[in-house]
Amino acid sequence: MTTPIRTGVLGYGLAGRCFHVPYLRALSEFDVRVVATTRAEAQAALPGTRIVPTVEDVLTADDVDLVVVATPHRMHMPHALAALEAGKHVVIEKPAAVSLREVDTLQHAAAAAGKLAVPFHNRRWDGDFQAVRQLMISGMLGTVHYFESRWVMFRPKPRGVWRDRPEELGGVFNDLGPHLIDQALQLFGMPQSVFAQIMIHRLGCTVDDAFRVLMTYGNGLNIVLETDVLNGVSAPRFTLRGTNGAFEKQGVDPQEALLRAGIYPNDPAWSIAPETGRIVLGGEHGLAIEGQLEIAPGDYRGFYAGVGRAIAGDAPAPVTLDELGRQVQVMEAARQSSLSGMPVEVART
Repeated sequence: MTTPIRTGVLGYGLAGRCFHVPYLRALSEFDVRVVATTRAEAQAALPGTRIVPTVEDVLTADDVDLVVVATPHRMHMPHALAALEAGKHVVIEKPAAVSLREVDTLQHAAAAAGKLAVPFHNRRWDGDFQAVRQLMISGMLGTVHYFESRWVMFRPKPRGVWRDRPEELGGVFNDLGPHLIDQALQLFGMPQSVFAQIMIHRLGCTVDDAFRVLMTYGNGLNIVLETDVLNGVSAPRFTLRGTNGAFEKQGVDPQEALLRAGIYPNDPAWSIAPETGRIVLGGEHGLAIEGQLEIAPGDYRGFYAGVGRAIAGDAPAPVTLDELGRQVQVMEAARQSSLSGMPVEVART
């Protein structure tokens, strides 16, 4: 049996507690040796794991091969670079970088260390996104000319947490923009131009709480990516329209709701309710066929299984720094467009 990858986690807030530690502990390829946090509940929740108060306690540990950065946004880059300098592989929560300069710095640091730096894009393993990917591969919808990806939430008042502070790189664009943009790029590649509105609507809010990004392509494809924390009504999570049909899916992948409720993979209570999406296909003589598309459950373990294979040298990283660079390039174009009120051309890479 292969020796498990000795892992240290920086942070035990929402990201560390729900999206990293449970999946690492659910896979035999990993051994969570140490977690850096000052949260008192961590020791009871993680018996057998060392709980330490500082990041340095993890970075200097001799029994850690992989460091997972799950700290607040502004610390992702310095902690990732420190982990690489310490000779560790690193997984970096989003946003893994907020500028192309930072992506370049990560690439050089990873190359100098001879270690992997893997951006965390677990949403590639959402069940609904994987269903959309399969629809695109199948060609059932014909040539797709329109794609919408929306994230619905309702938070009418700022919560006063670090995510609501600009100096912490808070705001929904840094929080959810990387996921929505990464998914769109996985499906369709780099756009020709980007037009964006990054907005603040709530009273007393000092970080963006809504964004709308339009990505246009030379073949006529238009993509709309949107999040608004004041959207208290339903909206489709995904919409695709093509020359032979259309697809629409409501609601977000259910894995996060289970994780937030303290139900983790390998728990007896872990069970993902079946999901479906509405699909309409063209038929002969102008007829339309309407039905429900069954969506197989997603599984974020796929990300970390990929990390394990990459560290073993058996496969490329499940998310690469080149892919991060393209995502950040679109985010930079969106910020520039929002400031200027004009579309921004994007270099195809």
